[in-house]
Amino acid sequence: GMVGAGGSIGSVVLQACFFSTGTMEAHQGISYMGIAIMVMSLSVGLVHFPMWGGMIFSGDNSTTEEDYYCNAYTEDEKRRGLASAAYQFASAARQSEAGGDQTLAAFQNSIRNNTLCMDIAPAA
Repeated sequence: GMVGAGGSIGSVVLQACFFSTGTMEAHQGISYMGIAIMVMSLSVGLVHFPMWGGMIFSGDNSTTEEDYYCNAYTEDEKRRGLASAAYQFASAARQSEAGGDQTLAAFQNSIRNNTLCMDIAPAA
């Protein structure tokens, strides 16, 4: 994910910064690119999800996936079903983090049967 999403753009930006001006020797540009790559790579360690934690800090054990992903919706939007895709994504995220093949199979069955939203949507 991180490398595939940012690698191509990152290389274009870094090459433009360090090699397009002509004021820097090639070995200097490569050294600065290496420093930039290390700094950006280390910043990934700061990524933190409240329910799961991150590389440095653990999760808070009180935030659920639904809290995190559905927080952008008002209660009225949730009642009208506008947050159903977010609830589906939250359920998939929870089950993928749980790591069980049986829970994944149950999730896939609920999607096939179109019963997922009814199972996890909050009561009106």
